[in-house]
Amino acid sequence: MIRIMLCALLVAVFAMAWACTAADDDDNDNDAADADDDSNTDDDNAAADDDGNCIACDSTGECTDALGPGWVCTGGCCVDLGDDDDDDTIDDDDDTGDDDDDTPMPYWSDAATGLKWPRGMYTAYPGVTYAEAEAFCQSFTLGDLFVYWRLPTIDELRSLVRGCPGTVTDGECPLSEECSDIDECYTADCTGCAIGEGPGPSGFYWPDEMTGDADYQWVWSASPMLNNTGRAIISYGDASVFYTEESMQVQTICVNDH
Repeated sequence: MIRIMLCALLVAVFAMAWACTAADDDDNDNDAADADDDSNTDDDNAAADDDGNCIACDSTGECTDALGPGWVCTGGCCVDLGDDDDDDTIDDDDDTGDDDDDTPMPYWSDAATGLKWPRGMYTAYPGVTYAEAEAFCQSFTLGDLFVYWRLPTIDELRSLVRGCPGTVTDGECPLSEECSDIDECYTADCTGCAIGEGPGPSGFYWPDEMTGDADYQWVWSASPMLNNTGRAIISYGDASVFYTEESMQVQTICVNDH
């Protein structure tokens, strides 16, 4: 009887030892699997060139700044550990981030006067009559400005002149909103400067911001002449100020003061 009990005890001890050994083997296998999974995760985040190869860290063990924030060197390859939603990688031509759109508006806001101007002329040669120009600006829309466009005064048009001392704002030419008598207000100082030698684009006498279509024709103003049925006009080709009858065909630039 004692011999049988000893045999049973030995069998139980052997079974317990075998179970412990099997459990250790399972733990080792699971650890190895976990290590493989971690390695695969790093590989999934590693930067790759166009051929799918690893982009190696530099000689200092760092990733180039061009990859953007969140990239670290792991196992000799650059790995993205950040959560940057912007696609700013080296070879990315399509920046899908929230960068500001640098495309200029189709109109220019003059900080000196608060006026908004189209960047060029919007009626074709040979132009339109005064009544047509007035109607054109009243229905004019541009960019995000759908209302409040109108024909500018001669003073507002002169505020655009650059590089011609006689007809800039407060220049020697007397013709203005306050001085509209042809006999007294039109002088030699109103004849402008040399054609096509202005400081603006294409030699025009207006700001660099006025980059749209233009020609050397006259431009309507809304300013009436005191002893004439015409309106004051201006040319940015030579910065001259003059006047003409309302039935003549002249170019148009609208303005917005809102």
